[in-house]
Amino acid sequence: MSLPRFNFTDRGRPFVELGTGDTRTDLGVARWDVAHWNNPADATWSGSEPLWVDQTCHGYTIELANGRQRNTDTFAPATATVTLDNSSGWADATLLTMRPGRQLRVGIDHTVYGRVVLFRGIVDAVAQTYTPELGDSVEVSAMCALGEVGRVNLAEIAAPGVGTGEGAHLRVIRILDRAKWPAGKRDVAESGVACLATRFGQQVADMFAIVAESTGGAVYGDTEGRVVFRGRDWQMFYPADPVDATIGNGGGDTVCPSEYQLAHRRDDLVTQVVIGRQDVDVEPFTFDDVPGQQMYGLEVFQATDLVCSTSGQLTTIKNRMFRVRGGATSTQRVERVLLDAATSAGAVDVATTVSPFDPVSRIRCRLILSRGVVFDAQLLVTGVRHSMTPDEWTCDVDLDNAAPFQTAAARWDDNNGWDLSTWAVSALERVGT
Repeated sequence: MSLPRFNFTDRGRPFVELGTGDTRTDLGVARWDVAHWNNPADATWSGSEPLWVDQTCHGYTIELANGRQRNTDTFAPATATVTLDNSSGWADATLLTMRPGRQLRVGIDHTVYGRVVLFRGIVDAVAQTYTPELGDSVEVSAMCALGEVGRVNLAEIAAPGVGTGEGAHLRVIRILDRAKWPAGKRDVAESGVACLATRFGQQVADMFAIVAESTGGAVYGDTEGRVVFRGRDWQMFYPADPVDATIGNGGGDTVCPSEYQLAHRRDDLVTQVVIGRQDVDVEPFTFDDVPGQQMYGLEVFQATDLVCSTSGQLTTIKNRMFRVRGGATSTQRVERVLLDAATSAGAVDVATTVSPFDPVSRIRCRLILSRGVVFDAQLLVTGVRHSMTPDEWTCDVDLDNAAPFQTAAARWDDNNGWDLSTWAVSALERVGT
C-alpha cells in the first residue's frame, strides 16, 4: 500500500518531501564576479532553502493539524505525522537520511490550484516500527517554525531590561534575534501597540503568547517555514467581499459536509475579564459582564502578565473578549465541519485551500431543513486537521464567528461613506474591539 495518489479522485494528489542540505543560519552572499568557487572563505552558498526530495511513494498515512479553537486563542504549533514505507531501508539511521532537524513539507498537487503546501516544519522525532499490516515502516513527527523556535529558553538579563516602548513587532523581532532564528524565515507585520521592557527569562513560546494576547494579534508558523506575527486587525474583513466557500445545503456551489457540529458551551463563554500588566499593575483590572453572569455564572478569562505599555490597550482587549465570547450575547455556533474529499470535487477544492492563516479563510455555513433555516452565518476558519490514506481524505475544520471582525469602514472603490470614515484609525479600533 502506498500514497502516490488517492484512489477516489484525480483532482488532487498528495506529496511528501524531505528537505536535505538546508542550514539554520543565514549565510553570506557569494558575489558572482568576485567570489572564487575553490575558496571556502568567499564562495558561500547564499540560500537557506533545502533540496526537497520527494518521498510520496513511500507514504502510508498523513496526519496534519494547525490553528486554534477560538479566534481569541493563541495559536498552537502546527504538527505533522507521516508514516512511510521503509522496506528498502532508505530511512535507516545508519544512512543519516531521516533524522530530527531535517525539514518536512506536505501538501497537495491540485489540478486547478497547482502545488499547495499544507504543512512545512522541522522533523522532531523518527520512530522505526514493524506491524503485520504495514511491515517495515517509519513514523515521522514534525512541528512548524513556531514549535521549533518556541522550545528555546531565553536566559534572563538584568533589570531594567530592554525594549521599553518598542512596538510589538519589534518585540517579536527581538525575541527571534535572541533565539537565533534566521532573518529570512520571518514575516513580521508592523504593530502600533507599544511594549514594556523585557528581561527575557522565559520560553520563547510563552513570550510569543504574551505578545499575542497583549496586542490582540497572533504568532504562528506558516506553510513557508516562517514565524509570522500579525497585529490586532489581521482578521478584519469587508462584508461585501465574497466568502471563500459555502458549506452546507442549498444547491449551487455549496459543498456538502459529512458532519457539522452546532454547540453552545459554557466553557466557551467569558463573563468576567481579569487583566493586568507585568510589574506595573499591582492589582489587575476586573471587568464584569453582569447580564452574562446572571445567565451563566462566573466564567473568567484571566491574563495578568501582559506587556502592553498603556492601560488603554487593556480596555481594548476586554472589549474584544466580551464581543467575541461575552455571555449575555452568546448563542450556539457552528464550531466545526467535517469534509470528505471523496464526496465531490468541491470538497477536494475546499480541503486543499481552507486555512486559518493570513489571509484567513471565511466560510458561509448554512443548514436548511423542512422546519426552516437552522443556521446561515459567516465564520472564520480557526483550525484545520487533515487525515489522508490512499482510500480516504477527511478535513476537519474548526470555525468561529466572523461578525466581531467585520468592518464598516468604506473603501476607495465604494461610495459607502468614504468622506465620513476616519482613515487614520481602523474600524475595529473605533468600535472598541
